[in-house]
Amino acid sequence: MSEIGPPLEWHPSTVLPALHLSFTVEAGHAALVPPSDPRVGQIEAAYPMFRSFMSRFVNAFGEPVQPAVLLIHDKAPRTFLSNESISGLRDAIAVSTVSYQRSLEITHPRGNRVGYADAFGFYPWMVDRRFERLVCLTEAMGALDTVERFQGQPMPSVPLASMSEEAIDCPALDAIVNRWRTRFCGKAPKPRDIALFRSLNMAHQACLISSPATDNTLYDVGRQIALWVAAFEILAHPGSGKTVNLNSVMDMFDRVDWRSREFKARRYSICYRNKVQRRPLAAALYARLYFARNAFLHGNPVSRKTLKIQTGGQTLFHIAAPLYRLALTSFLDLRPPPIEGTLDPKAFGAAIAGRLELHGYQETHEEALLTAWFGRDRQKSLKKICIK
Repeated sequence: MSEIGPPLEWHPSTVLPALHLSFTVEAGHAALVPPSDPRVGQIEAAYPMFRSFMSRFVNAFGEPVQPAVLLIHDKAPRTFLSNESISGLRDAIAVSTVSYQRSLEITHPRGNRVGYADAFGFYPWMVDRRFERLVCLTEAMGALDTVERFQGQPMPSVPLASMSEEAIDCPALDAIVNRWRTRFCGKAPKPRDIALFRSLNMAHQACLISSPATDNTLYDVGRQIALWVAAFEILAHPGSGKTVNLNSVMDMFDRVDWRSREFKARRYSICYRNKVQRRPLAAALYARLYFARNAFLHGNPVSRKTLKIQTGGQTLFHIAAPLYRLALTSFLDLRPPPIEGTLDPKAFGAAIAGRLELHGYQETHEEALLTAWFGRDRQKSLKKICIK
């Protein structure tokens, strides 16, 4: 029989056992929260089975693990309950985090950042809506079982990710969450909103560990590069009946309000379809990514050198995520609103703070790409480089 409890305002949708949160991500009809959140406590108090389920997660060595919980509001429209909606919100959080963390790792290597999206993986087993039993429903398996037999464990190949709010690119996430609310509100979605979450789905897959064991090869990295290029191309696609190509994506970067002058100067020659064109640094980096994708997927000869970037010591794999964030900057038109002289002091201060925050995050991503291209010694060679 199902447990009898009071009506719930928030319902647990899924848990993320590899993610240890110290804050909440609020999205209106949904929220990603730590197990200490009062809403989780209310569910556990009303339904002891859920409390038992949450207490049965350990790592590979038997140490307790406290999963993050994705909650859905009881009044959420049914469109927000779909797999596409829930996964879309997860993709937004994961990509906003991983892109920012990889940028920080390039400029200030530390080794323990949240550099992969596997930490945001949904656990396949979950309590059912009536809190009667555990349910697993995936492409490979459909099963029922009891909580008394359950022993949960994160993927052993993924380190537990401890995250504070400072780990996330907040301006990017806020903009995407606003689009998430519009995309899944139940009204006919706009083509650009469909494209955004289709692209984020691809980017999330590109952020995953390419191989969960020790058998990673060069070709696994090449497959991740292909996923990244697909994520860029979906963002840049001009619409039904038209096609996307290298120029479509490179043109996106021309619409970014760059902070560094190095991203504005057309210093780099790119050879495409037997024509040479001059482009700025971001386009040159993407062209390298694009031609590497072609080499891997078309069976052309590849080597570690295929992934190597100029002089900076980084690879295309390292820069793909921060470069994608700057493509999102263009797609979402992330720029501070103009500051009007009629604002009162409090509103003026808030506007200045918002401007500084937005610029700060973008400068972090730009700095990562400059470091990857020129090296940490910051010696900027202005030599013209032909991308072939």
